[in-house]
Order: sequence, then C-alpha cells, then structure tokens
Amino acid sequence: MPEQIDKFHYEVQRLNNRVGLTLRICIAVSLLLITAGLIMFIIHGGEAMTAMTPVSSLPQELMQLNPASFITAGLLLILLMPVLIILMSFAHFIALKERRAIIVCLILIIMLALSFIFIWT
Repeated sequence: MPEQIDKFHYEVQRLNNRVGLTLRICIAVSLLLITAGLIMFIIHGGEAMTAMTPVSSLPQELMQLNPASFITAGLLLILLMPVLIILMSFAHFIALKERRAIIVCLILIIMLALSFIFIWT
C-alpha cells in the first residue's frame, strides 16, 4: 500500500511539474506577443486600433505584421491556457487509469466545448 501512495504522489508531482512548465512557457510567449504588438503599434505612429483581429483572419494578419494581431494572439493564448491544462491532465489521468479524475476532466472538457459553441454561434 505505501508503494502505491508513493507512486501516486510521484505521478501527481510529475503532472504539477509539466503544468507549471506549460504555464511558464505560455505566459512567456503571450508576454512576447503582446509586447511585440505594442512596440509595433508605437513604431507605426500609434495609429488607433479600432478592434482586435478576428480569430479567423489571425494567421494572415500575423504574416502582415499587424500590431493588433500580435496582441490578439497573446491574449488568445492566455485564454486557451486553462483548456491546455485540462487536456494535459486528462491525458495524464487516462495513463494512470484514475477514473474519478477522468470523469471530472471529461465534464470540464464538455463544459468548455459547449461554452465555445455558444460563444461562436
């Protein structure tokens, strides 16, 4: 029994380490994107941005070095971090065969999917 507890704590620590690293990377990339967008905005003379870039045209706008698209991409990455963490946890719990945690993650994934559907329709 103690070996199972130690293995469980080890696996939880591994997941925590991966989640922590993912959060640090996402925050760093978001910060770089937003900062780059603000610097480009200032360099281009501070022209007023009327709106954020729509997600559907984000790749094209990034290729055109549109400052608003860089800010939008950084903010979008911040908004998608919880989804990424839930998906990472879901995969980890499947590997560990932790049924309760799998069910909780599935419920969260369904709730997120429904919220995205309602937002974009």
